[in-house]
Amino acid sequence: MSHKSLLLLAIIFPLSFMAIVAAAETQLNPTPNTTPGVTVRTSDHATPADSTKPTTDEGKLRSDPPRSIGEDLCVRQVRDGIVVITHSFPWAANSLIVEMENSDLVMVDTPYTPEATRDLLEWVAARFGKRSITAINTGYHHDNLGGNSCLIEQGVPVYG
Repeated sequence: MSHKSLLLLAIIFPLSFMAIVAAAETQLNPTPNTTPGVTVRTSDHATPADSTKPTTDEGKLRSDPPRSIGEDLCVRQVRDGIVVITHSFPWAANSLIVEMENSDLVMVDTPYTPEATRDLLEWVAARFGKRSITAINTGYHHDNLGGNSCLIEQGVPVYG
């Protein structure tokens, strides 16, 4: 990936990240939120009111339930090649893994801690195999960059 492409991603991804998560959550949670910023998940299983079912059609939204991969750390595939990671301590914060067309992976934000980021990288290696990973931080708080030291130790370039 060129430096120009990464710079463009660093500018666009904060908005895209929010839009992808919001679109996925809207599709997966048809019940409107009553509290701004809080997502209400009605069920992990499809019901007549929530008939969204997992799909393997490329590019389609999925309703895979969250899977725990570490302490307070869950992953959920929301679209083929897009995984939302939620680190719920001290409060829920999301990261994103996006599989690019050339098979590289882009990580948008990290979990809060280097330990949780290490758990995530182990899961990524098991799920995707050996891949080139580039990280983009969308902010300067722990929920955006708390795991940067782990990424740097692993040789993952970090931009933001």
